[in-house]
Parts: sequence; structure tokens; C-alpha cells
Amino acid sequence: MWVLGDALTIPGMVAQSSRIRLDVGVAEQALRQEGTMMSKPMRITPDWQGGRVAGSALAPSDPAGEVAIDVAQVPGLVDDDVVTPLLPFERWREGLDFSFPVLSSGKGTVSAYALRVLDSERVTVPAGKFDTWRVQLTMDRARMVANVTQSAPYRVVRMSNGPAFEMQLVRWRIAAPAFATPFPSPSAAP
Repeated sequence: MWVLGDALTIPGMVAQSSRIRLDVGVAEQALRQEGTMMSKPMRITPDWQGGRVAGSALAPSDPAGEVAIDVAQVPGLVDDDVVTPLLPFERWREGLDFSFPVLSSGKGTVSAYALRVLDSERVTVPAGKFDTWRVQLTMDRARMVANVTQSAPYRVVRMSNGPAFEMQLVRWRIAAPAFATPFPSPSAAP
């Protein structure tokens, strides 16, 4: 089993942390994400078990409040909040083009996303200069372009959905394993 954690802060917009439990084949087993979005609490707690994905999501943008998640588990299904943290696990190469099922946990629905390597590009970001694959991610009605390093360890060094939004890698490090707290079990979910 693997536990992958990440944290994202965009001042004034979002502050969230995620813990993703993956099996040895890197298939998602559970997600625990919490934080704030526009100063409102958010939380996502899906679990993959017994052929279903079940849990709940509290999305500040949804006027209904907490949304129940209960969908059939299909091979390769991942939560939409896990797509970016899982990008380094792919073996990136020229011509790579595939689709995969994604759970939109805030809605409790499943849709198909697509990833396609467009070309190679040398980019400069605050963390340095990198030879990258320029990758297009198509999701629902949106598109995003990411630059992923061409050699392992694969890192996303830049992501953009146009001139209005771009994220760049500022620094990169491998953190020491932190196993001070166990992964929350489905019964411990709020």
C-alpha cells in the first residue's frame, strides 16, 4: 500500500491537504481531503470497496451542502482531485494518448478524462530549466496543459488553462516519510 500526500495553498482562494491511499498497483483505494475554499470549509472522503465508491463531499460551491457519493467502481477510476498528484506515476513518452474514468466527487458523478502528449518543450520555472513533455488534459468541458519532465522522477513543472491561470514549480523535494498518524478508516470518516 502507498499513501501519497499533497498540500495546495493559493492565498485568498484555497488551502487544502490530501492523503490518497493507493494499492501496490497504484489504484486509488481512498481519499481524505480537507481545507477551505474562499474561506468556506471543504471535505472529500470517498472509499473504494466492495465494487463501489462511497463517501461524501462538502463543496463550498454547492448550495445543497454535503453531497453523498455512491457510484459503481470501474477499472482505473480515480477522484478528480487525485489526477494531478498521480501524473508523476505515468511513464511519459512521445505519442502517449489515453482516456480514463474520473469521479467528480463534488457532484458524485463519473466522466472520462483524456491525457495526450502534444510535443516536447524546454521550460524555465522558478525551480529551474527542464526538458518536458507538453501534455493536454481534457476534462468534461475544460482543457489544461501541463509540462511534465521527460525523465524520472517525473514532475509537473507547470500547469495552465490559459492566460488567466498558471501554476509553476517553485521547489521540489522528497519529504521524509511521515507515518505518525494512520490513514483514516471508512468508519472514522466524518
